[in-house]
Amino acid sequence: MLHSANHIGNSIFALVFSAIGLSMLIAVLLSIRKSKSVQQWPSTTGTITESTTFGSFQQSGKDRMWIEEPKLSYTYFVGGQEYVGHNIRITETDTASKQAAEDKIAPYPMGKDVTVFYNPKSPDDSVLEKQLDTTTLLMLGIGGSIFLVVGILIFLNASKF
Repeated sequence: MLHSANHIGNSIFALVFSAIGLSMLIAVLLSIRKSKSVQQWPSTTGTITESTTFGSFQQSGKDRMWIEEPKLSYTYFVGGQEYVGHNIRITETDTASKQAAEDKIAPYPMGKDVTVFYNPKSPDDSVLEKQLDTTTLLMLGIGGSIFLVVGILIFLNASKF
């Protein structure tokens, strides 16, 4: 009976691990797909209305870590309607330091006129830069692959018993 419970526990653990990996890989593929469509998005002029950083504690198990993030807002008009955007790129890398967050918003001071790329099918979907954050995608892709492979190996190992 104990042997069967361990097998079920290992199988569930393997499934969860694999699902996490698969989710990460799907996120990478969706980001790449969206990046290709963003290259075709039209642009308009916008204005930076907020450019600052804010910090908060993030809980991870027993550890608490201070995370500093950029906070950016810009307004732009499409078809006579005003929209507010917050995205610099399609994918963003989280920052831990105030300096890293400030570096992200440095090119976008308050009041600056900027080029805004918007989704013509959904104009409230916008970015300031068309490039993908390849560091984030690489980390997600490698991490997702590791989770998926480890999950499969655990499952295969559990099914031997």
